[in-house]
Amino acid sequence: MAVHDRTFRPYAGPVTAPRWRFLVVTRYALREAFRPRLATLLFAGSFLIPIGSAVFIYLRYNLEALKALGGNVARMPLVDSLFFMSIMSWQSFAFGGMLALVIGPGLVSADLVNNALPLYLSRPLSRRQYVLGKLAALALPLSAMTWAPGLLLFGLQAALAEKGWMRAHAHLPLAIIAGSLLWILVLSLMALASSALTRRKLTAQSLLVGVVMGGAWIGTAVNGVFRTDWGDVINLGELMRSLQQGLYRVPLFSPLPVVAPLLVLPVLCGACLLILARRLKAKEVVR
Repeated sequence: MAVHDRTFRPYAGPVTAPRWRFLVVTRYALREAFRPRLATLLFAGSFLIPIGSAVFIYLRYNLEALKALGGNVARMPLVDSLFFMSIMSWQSFAFGGMLALVIGPGLVSADLVNNALPLYLSRPLSRRQYVLGKLAALALPLSAMTWAPGLLLFGLQAALAEKGWMRAHAHLPLAIIAGSLLWILVLSLMALASSALTRRKLTAQSLLVGVVMGGAWIGTAVNGVFRTDWGDVINLGELMRSLQQGLYRVPLFSPLPVVAPLLVLPVLCGACLLILARRLKAKEVVR
């Protein structure tokens, strides 16, 4: 066929619905995020605690298997709110925090450094969908390692436990889901905002660690100088501790009331969204 006989042929394949187009961004972001071997190892290693906890729950209600292993049910810890809160703390703060530190800061910085954002937004994709797609790329693996195994452990315990246990611990599913989702949202937005603010993955990782550690140090200093406990409102760890105390109904003796994280964390998320709104633009003017 001669060149002058060729005509434009529009794309005739399947078209993604507008409300699900952000998942295209998520799919490719996940592919890049788990390319480093460390991210895969962290994600796989995070399931060791839930698997071990499931074995523990099974042995607690299987006396024959427990006796074969030389165990005594009277010496085993109770499976209660403190048990589930401890598991979710490890999953969310330890493994979830490390995974977000490894893959989160690189989700946006690469697009900004390579000036790829105009290419994204020149498609039928809005800035809101772009941010939502990147956010889902971090929220999906964090959900798979936090509230999802937590609910499975609760279901296993409820199926094996004595009568009345589920009624006494009916607040645990809401605590597992609400606590994990709020932490995932805060952590993901902080990672994306630091990535958009610095445009370098290593710098964004340092900034993310600095915000968390710096808030704890400054909050402790404020408490010591002014002899108050309200300096902890900038301590992210203390805020989550206060929230867990209210959700899991476990006395952690946090100096902050439960209302403190409910007021401060939305402000933190709003600040991160404001940074993303100002830094993520379809075009950039170079002077």
